[in-house]
Amino acid sequence: MTLTVTDADGRTTSVEAAVEIAPDEPVWSAFTATATPDAVRPGESVTIEAAGLAPGERVTVAWDGISGVTSGVVSADGTLQVTLPVPIAQAAGELGFTARAVDSRLIASGSITVTPLLVVCS
Repeated sequence: MTLTVTDADGRTTSVEAAVEIAPDEPVWSAFTATATPDAVRPGESVTIEAAGLAPGERVTVAWDGISGVTSGVVSADGTLQVTLPVPIAQAAGELGFTARAVDSRLIASGSITVTPLLVVCS
């Protein structure tokens, strides 16, 4: 590969470099995060699964607009699983979450549906 750089005065310089792509090395490109299950009641927990990051990267996961953060470290296969409890006082409706990769500063987000808490009175 040849890289050529031209400055504002029109002077150019070039450098050649060999680029080798190792076929056995994974490519970390698409950071995604999903929640399972995608519908829960207040007080229940979901598993946030993230993929697409380099092994060893630390990731924080939090509900949008709610204090408290859960964190984990990406495993050798580029995935991460953390459990995130839904607050018992959470109103029914959509609840978003954000996963943030600490070193690469990548962000992935998603949401779940919080279903009404069923209260039985006798």
